Amino acid sequence: MSVILYFLYLYLIIYTGYVLILAIRNLKDGPFSIERKYSIHDDVKNTFGVVIYSHNNKVGLEKLISQLKMQDYPLGKFKVYAVLDNCNDGSEYLFENDKYIHVLNIQDIGTLGKSQALSMLLEEIKKDETIDAYVFIDSVRRIESNFLTLANAAIEANDAVTGEINIDRGNLDIVDKIKAVYKKYISNFFKQARTLCGLATTVDSGLFIIRKYIMDELEDFDFKDINSELEFSLLLTRIDHKCVYNPNIQSYIYGQDCAFKNPKLTKKLTLFKDNFTNLKTTNFSFIEQVFSLLNPNFWLVFAGYVLLISYSYNYTFAVRCKTVILSAVILLIVFGLSLVNSKLTAKEILMLMCHPIYSICHIIRNFPPVRYVFKKLGANTDKDVDKLSIDVGV
Repeated sequence: MSVILYFLYLYLIIYTGYVLILAIRNLKDGPFSIERKYSIHDDVKNTFGVVIYSHNNKVGLEKLISQLKMQDYPLGKFKVYAVLDNCNDGSEYLFENDKYIHVLNIQDIGTLGKSQALSMLLEEIKKDETIDAYVFIDSVRRIESNFLTLANAAIEANDAVTGEINIDRGNLDIVDKIKAVYKKYISNFFKQARTLCGLATTVDSGLFIIRKYIMDELEDFDFKDINSELEFSLLLTRIDHKCVYNPNIQSYIYGQDCAFKNPKLTKKLTLFKDNFTNLKTTNFSFIEQVFSLLNPNFWLVFAGYVLLISYSYNYTFAVRCKTVILSAVILLIVFGLSLVNSKLTAKEILMLMCHPIYSICHIIRNFPPVRYVFKKLGANTDKDVDKLSIDVGV
C-alpha cells in the first residue's frame, strides 16, 4: 500500500510542478500582443484556401461568406470553397451567380460527414499550387474583418494553428454556461500556456489553419469528433508539424451550436498505449503530449491528496504529513495563479468553481447502474454521454 501511495504522491508532485511552470509562463503573453499589433504590416501574404463545411445552415453560411468578403486581407490572396453536405435548406442557391465562391454540392448520397466531405474537396484542389495554407471553418462560426490578416501572421511562424472560440451564453442553461466558462479557462490558461512553452495543443476542426503541403502529405484525416481530433493532433506532433494555440485567431458561435464534449478517458488511455512505443524520439513536444493524456481531473487530484494526507497522518510514509499538506497548498496557489491571466470575470470564476460539481454529477448520472435505473424510469441520460457510432461505407 505504501509503495502505491508513494507513486501516487510522485505523480501528483510532477503534475503540480508542471502546472506551476505553465502558470508562471502564462503571465507573460506579450508575443501574442506584439504579433497582433504588427500583423497588418507583414510583407509576406500567404494565399489561403478557406474551406467552409456546412450541413443545413443556410443563414449561418450566408453570414460567414459576407464576413469573408469584408476582410481587410487582399482579395487575390484567398479563395473560398463551400462544402455543402447533403443540404436541403436551399444553401446551394445562395451562390448561383457568385463566381467568388467555389461550391462542392454533395447530393443524393446521404450526409457524408465532415471528414469525408472535406476529403472530396481536397482531392480536387490538391493540384492548385497557388494555395499556401488551408483555413477549415464550420458555417456556424463567425469572424471579424481582420481574421485572415491575423491568420497570416500566425501561420507564418507555425505549421498548424487553432484559436479561441467565444461562446454566446445568452440562451444557455446554467449547466451549459458552466461548461462554456470551463472551456474558456482551458483555452486561456492551459492551451495558451502550453503554446508559450513550445508545446502542442489539440486541433479544433471547427476552426483550423494548416499548411497545404502538410495536408497533401497526409493520406487520411478524421474530424468526426473530439476523440478523432485528439488522435489527429498527436499524429501532427509526431511528424513534427505540431498544432499550436493562438488567442489572436478568434471566432464566435452561438451556445446552441457549440459542442461541449471532452475526449473519452478510454480513448486517451488507448492513444497512450498505442503511442508509447513511439516515445523513443528526441521530439519533446510529442513525448509531452503523449504523457499529457494522463493528466488528472479535479476529483482524482482531490481524492489523491485526501488519501495521502490521511495515510501519512496515521502511518509511516515516505514523507511527513506536513509535506503532503504543503504540496496540496502549493497546487491551490498555482490554481489561483492560473486565474490571473485567464481573462475570467469574477462571475465566471464563480461558475468555474461549480464545474467539479457538474463533473461529479455527470459521472454519477452516467454510471451504468444509475443510467439503467433512469432508463427504466423513462428519463434521458445526460446529453453528453458517449454513444456508440457506426460508420458505414458503401
